Amino acid sequence: ALTVFGSLALAPAVGPVNWYAPQQVDGWLRLVSADAYRGLLDLPGAPLRLAAALRTLVANLGAVGAVITAAGLQEVLARRRARGVGGTLTCAALALAYLVFTALYAARDADAYLLPALVLLTPAAAIGIRAAAGTLQDVAARIGAPPSAAAALLTVLVLGQPAVQVVRLMPALDLRTDRTAAEYAARALDDAPPRAVLVAHGDAATFALWYTRYALGRRADVAVLNDDLLAHSWYRAHVTRLHPDVVLPPLGAGDGVDAETAVALLKGANQGRVVRAPVAPTMAEPGPRP
Repeated sequence: ALTVFGSLALAPAVGPVNWYAPQQVDGWLRLVSADAYRGLLDLPGAPLRLAAALRTLVANLGAVGAVITAAGLQEVLARRRARGVGGTLTCAALALAYLVFTALYAARDADAYLLPALVLLTPAAAIGIRAAAGTLQDVAARIGAPPSAAAALLTVLVLGQPAVQVVRLMPALDLRTDRTAAEYAARALDDAPPRAVLVAHGDAATFALWYTRYALGRRADVAVLNDDLLAHSWYRAHVTRLHPDVVLPPLGAGDGVDAETAVALLKGANQGRVVRAPVAPTMAEPGPRP
């Protein structure tokens, strides 16, 4: 982590946005402390989100997976002298931490943080499978069934549900042919007048336009700005370095100016060059995470 964030402090300011200007001490500290996202920690709404996150976690494990994982944890807890051996409970505790963080973090798509929790529950699931195998073999012996029948049943239970999920969800997760973002950005840039200052709103529009303009180099005469970031002095300083021909009016010592006011001041300072980017269409989103 120190290597990654330290390299940001040494790297030159490039690209359409230099988040929090990490080349400066204040900007680096605001970046690594997640200053922009502290407001998303919401304790009052955590209980409802915890229930929703737990439901999502169980749904991703599946009925069989959830039961097997719970059985594995119970098996480890029953071993009083060897509970800490193997790290299963440590992994489960970390999974619980991810679950709690997901409940506290009121951000869109925060359930993505449950993906590490699924991985961390793998040791418990493995122990649960081993325990289930022993139970099924005992049952098979009692009823006179061959041991292979117990193994076959366990294989179907463990692998059947993931196989069904892959078949059911893969078409929704395959976005190889989706060109919505690329076509939107190309059309928006091509329709912009010469030397336009194109102001975008929202992640979908901004990132599509940034990539097409700055990574692909389309319409090099156009500057693409984000309206929400205009209120931040670090962003205005970076835009000035990237586009010295764009006049950015001073907005005062504080960064509390709303986006609409900042855009209005930007329009007045640039004599008609500023145009609003069209609203981005609803980008195709993948289906439920398997």
